[in-house]
This record gives sequence, C-alpha cells and structure tokens, in this order.
Amino acid sequence: MDIEKIVTEAKANQVNSDIKLVLKILSFYSPKVILEIGMDKGGTMKIWSQAFQPDILIGIDIVKKPDEVIEIVRPNYHYLWDMNSNNLETVNKVKEILGDRKVDFLYIDGDHSRLACERDWLLYRDFVKVGGIVGIHDVLFHNRETEADIVWSNIKTLFPYSEIKTSHSSTGWGLVFV
Repeated sequence: MDIEKIVTEAKANQVNSDIKLVLKILSFYSPKVILEIGMDKGGTMKIWSQAFQPDILIGIDIVKKPDEVIEIVRPNYHYLWDMNSNNLETVNKVKEILGDRKVDFLYIDGDHSRLACERDWLLYRDFVKVGGIVGIHDVLFHNRETEADIVWSNIKTLFPYSEIKTSHSSTGWGLVFV
C-alpha cells in the first residue's frame, strides 16, 4: 500500500500526516467492513477504498450529493446522501446493508455538535465488532460548532484509545479499540 500516494490523490479534508498515521494503524487490522458518518465530498471514502478494498463500504451524509464528489462504484459500496445519521430510518438502512456482518472500522466525522456526535456514537457503536476500531475526528479541538472533544472525553474512559495530532493545524483524531 502506497500511503503517500493514496492520501495525496484523495484530497480529503484531513491533515495528511494525521490520516497517514491512522492508515498505518488500521493496516494492522485490515478492515473489510467500514462505516463512515460524514463523507463531505468522499475523500476519506476513497482512501478507505484504495487502502483496504473493503467488502462493504458505507458512507452517510446529511447533505445532498455534492456536484464535485468522489464515489468509487463497486458492489457493496453504499453512499447514503441526504440521510441523517441520527435518524432511525438511516440506522435501519445500515442494518439492512450489513445483514449479519459487523463493522471493523467506524469513522465518525459528521455533525460535530455534542448531541449529534454523541448520538452517532450511541446509535452505531453496537455495529462494531469486538476487536474493531472507532475513529472520531476533531477530538482535540473545540468551538461553538465543534464539540466532538466533549463526547471524546467520555468515550475514551470506556476503552483503550489513542489520540493523534501530528501538527499544529490538526484538530485531532481519537481511536478507540473496542
């Protein structure tokens, strides 16, 4: 896996050095079922697709599909645009897609309000298999719109965790190992 090339070409809204480190950690687990909340324009979805060639890749975003979006078209790759991750309709759609499979890697980077981020955690954590990983973005940053740090401070007391912040411009990643 050429991490440098994958990250550079994806043009995700992440600090490249952070996402490279996350990929190195995830590569030890080879996730084959990945669920992402908050796709933006699909940059990290492209990264997961190229780095791990998952059997199932699901992305959820509350916005309508943007004009300039990256979508990898493969069977069992699902882009759920215009769907609120906090709605039970969306949770049920994810259940339907997964069937009896469990998620290896859940990435939460959707609505950053405390209530929405906390609800994403509560609604989707049980989809993650024992031995899986949950990644949450923006856990080392706080302002009125970004409160993932508050949710993170509670979650990290429950499981072994790692925090990633590789540069001053990074807003931080939290990884919990469930």
